[in-house]
Amino acid sequence: MGLMRELGLRHEEARKFNPDKAVQADGRLWISDGTKGGRERMMDAPTERQQAATDAIRPWMSGRWHNSMPDGMKEKAWEDRAYSLATAVGISKDACGASFHGLRHAYAMERYEGLTGFRSPSAGGTIEAAERQAGEGWKKLDADARNVLKAELGHGPDRDSVVSTYVGSWS
Repeated sequence: MGLMRELGLRHEEARKFNPDKAVQADGRLWISDGTKGGRERMMDAPTERQQAATDAIRPWMSGRWHNSMPDGMKEKAWEDRAYSLATAVGISKDACGASFHGLRHAYAMERYEGLTGFRSPSAGGTIEAAERQAGEGWKKLDADARNVLKAELGHGPDRDSVVSTYVGSWS
C-alpha cells in the first residue's frame, strides 16, 4: 500500500515491484513490472517518502519472484491475499469507501499540488485560489503538472481525460 500511495503505482505494479531492479544508479526509479500495456516509465528525483516506501518493501522480497509475492504462491492468490488483508484492517469500498486505486488518486492530487502550488479541482481547489497563488501563469502550471502526472502514472500524452479522473477538471 505504501508503494501505491507514495509512488502512485497500480496494485499490480506494487505487487510486482522489485526495488533492486527499480532503483537506478542515479537514484531514479524505473517502473517496469506489471505496468498496464507494458508502458514502462522512469520517476526522476524520488522524494524521501518515495525512497522510504521503496526501502520498506525490501524485507518482503521473495527469492523466486524477485518481488513481494511469496514463494510458492500464484499471482491470482497473491492478489486475492492482498485484498483480503486490506479488508481485514478496514480498507475496502464497503467498509470506508477507500480502495487500493484511491491511493493512486491521493498520490496524484498531492503531486499536483506540489507541482503547481495550488490544489487540484478534485482536492477542493478553485480557479480563484489558483489565480491568487500563481497569477495568470496558473494555466501553464496546471498543464505542465498534468503532463508530468501522465508520465509518472504511466499514461500516454494523449490521455488528458485519465489525468482529469485523478485531479479533476476546471470546466
